[in-house]
Amino acid sequence: MGHDVFISYSGQDHAAADAIKHCLHGQGIRCWKAPEDVLAGEDWAAAITRAIEQAKVMVLVWSSASGQSKEVLKELTLAMNQGIAVIPLRIEDVPLHGTWKYHLAATHWLDAFPPPLEKYFGLVVERVRALLSSADNPVMQEVADQVLLVLSAQSCPTFEGAKLILSKIRVDRIDDPDLATVISHCNDLVDFCLLTGIPRDAERFTDSWRRMFTAVNKMQLLRSILSKGPLYILSTALQLKRQMKYYPYWVASLHRRYGSQQHGARMN
Repeated sequence: MGHDVFISYSGQDHAAADAIKHCLHGQGIRCWKAPEDVLAGEDWAAAITRAIEQAKVMVLVWSSASGQSKEVLKELTLAMNQGIAVIPLRIEDVPLHGTWKYHLAATHWLDAFPPPLEKYFGLVVERVRALLSSADNPVMQEVADQVLLVLSAQSCPTFEGAKLILSKIRVDRIDDPDLATVISHCNDLVDFCLLTGIPRDAERFTDSWRRMFTAVNKMQLLRSILSKGPLYILSTALQLKRQMKYYPYWVASLHRRYGSQQHGARMN
């Protein structure tokens, strides 16, 4: 029998993971969780990999224990590489650090503390259902296609065109918060590039921020500095630099979640 949700957790949080699985199953949501769902005689690593690749959503039980778990980090990395939607569920007030911060900084969190854990289950079910249903929602599929157009320098060769596409997206119709976040970041990037005169082709050079700014229209940049102030330009540039490293994941996630036929963004 297939599953929609993969539950990732540290062994020290086994009771919490069991309770979450029981709750989701009770709501008709199919889940996979080790060790009970590993087939008899199946290689452990192969079972985990297969289960993540077949899932649509990962619920990550976040705690001080999972934050120290190399296995949980491997599972998250595989999910992110597959473009699977991740729901970090914090059962403790533990800040992100290191690689976790890289993977989850742009992800919507659900807080499930202070205890009891059960009082937050309604939010978990609602979030999982929203992500599962969004893939079959034609409105969300249409929006995802439009966002992928914006992300692709090949399909949308000017930032003016990207801005026009973004301006026609009705954010109030979007029930996928991850998609709404991508749209917000795209708006920020497009507005900044229009403000400073960066040409569209430069977006391919996200591996080198300095190369991007060699293409800046110097007079337009000077006017924007005079009108907005140098601190605004610098802080916005640094903020966008941090955001842009998530673009490959966003593209993969949109393709996987909505089955879009649009071409992905050219990142290099």
